[in-house]
Parts: sequence; structure tokens; C-alpha cells
Amino acid sequence: PNASLASYCIDAEGPVVVEDLGGERRFDDPPLALMGVASALAVPLALDGRVFGMLAVYSQQERHFTARDAPFAETIGHMLAPAIGRFHAQEELKRVRRVAAEATRQLNGLRRQLARRHDSQDTSPEVPPAAADVPQRSATPQPPAPDALQRAGHTYTVDMRSSPRRAYHYRQKIAPIYGGCIPARKDFFEVECRDISAGGIAFYLPRQPDFDSLVVSLGRAPKESYFTARVVRTEPVERSGQRMRLVGCCFTGRIQI
Repeated sequence: PNASLASYCIDAEGPVVVEDLGGERRFDDPPLALMGVASALAVPLALDGRVFGMLAVYSQQERHFTARDAPFAETIGHMLAPAIGRFHAQEELKRVRRVAAEATRQLNGLRRQLARRHDSQDTSPEVPPAAADVPQRSATPQPPAPDALQRAGHTYTVDMRSSPRRAYHYRQKIAPIYGGCIPARKDFFEVECRDISAGGIAFYLPRQPDFDSLVVSLGRAPKESYFTARVVRTEPVERSGQRMRLVGCCFTGRIQI
């Protein structure tokens, strides 16, 4: 194998667990060996259905990763992807502003040269600096499109909702679990989300939920990630002039549908 861990993870579009780098046969990554890496866990980062990078955790000692480590890393990836995308969008906006400013400077110089050549005064106003033309606004992040796990996920039960929460104002899909039966794809419906963390998610419903467990779909087709969750709290809120219920959930596992 000639691929590095990063290229292998991006091609796989799913979590990659490496418990013994020295015995790894799927890829060859000499720089990691030079850094003394013995074990690693990597997940791809994606936006709008396109994988653009990798999030990885390294250990200089051989480590056995638990069943909840990969889903936990995936959730962190969902939180990081839009922030990284927003940063690159802002950098691109700065680059465009610099190009526009240079073009404006050259245009105004040309206008002055033409005015002098014709021995006349140019009374028309100069083109305003590009910095004044481009409005100051932050780029709008797109909902992250998480990768699809290539193998069946493991179910775990742990409350990690104490981890830091981030605003997550996107529409995602959920489906209630009734009688312990995993819902079909047709049972999912869209909800407006409020925030997300490594351990859970909060969203709005028009009424009090009649279920305690559910499946949350994160991302866009065909790269959704499905997480089982349980309702841990609900509270009445006003949303766009309507009475809604804010539902807080804790992730309990990862499944494939």
C-alpha cells in the first residue's frame, strides 16, 4: 500500500481505526512512524457531500479504541466541518477583496493617465475602494454532510451531553422509535435544530413528543449518519411567534438504516 492514513480515510469516507501502526497493511504512512505514533483514530470531514479533510487522534502507545470512540469522533467532525468551511469562505472573501482593490487602483490610474493625455480634467468621481463596495458579512455555513460508516455501528449507552454545545441552525431528520423497532427511511421527518454537541442534539417540535427514543439523521443523502438517541428534557418555547417544544436528546449509539 502506498496511501497515507489521510488519503486512505478520505477514500474510505468512513472512520479508520488503527490500533497497531507497525502492523498496518491497509496503508503506509512513514511520517506517522517517525513521530512515534502507535495507534490512531481518523474520521473524514465533509461539507455539502464532499470530503475535504480528516480529523485524527494519535497515541504514541498502542491503544484499544472502544465501541463509542468512533461515533464520538464523528460527532466532533460534524461540529468542526461547518466552522472550517466558514473559515475558508471568509479567507476567499478576503482574497476577492484584495483582487478587487488592486483592479480598482489600476482602473483609477488609467483614468488619470487618459485625462492627462487629453489635457483635460476628469471631473467624474473615482471608483470607490473595493473595501467599501464589498459588504462586511460572514459566510453562511452549509449543513455538514457526514460520511457513511462502511461497517455496522456498535450501540453504546452513555450521557455525554455535558460536552460543549455549538449553535446548529440546520434542518435535519428524526424518526421516533416505538416498541423498540428501528424506523424505516420513510418514517423520518424534518425538524429545525438549535444546537449540537459530541453527546447530543436539541431541536424544535410543534408539540410535546410522544416518544422517549428516536433516531437522528445527520447530514445529506446519500451520506447521512444515523444515531440513536433518547429524550432527556423538553421545555416550552416561543419560536417565530409560535408555541413550540424544545427537545433535548442524548446520543446513545450509531446504527445503519
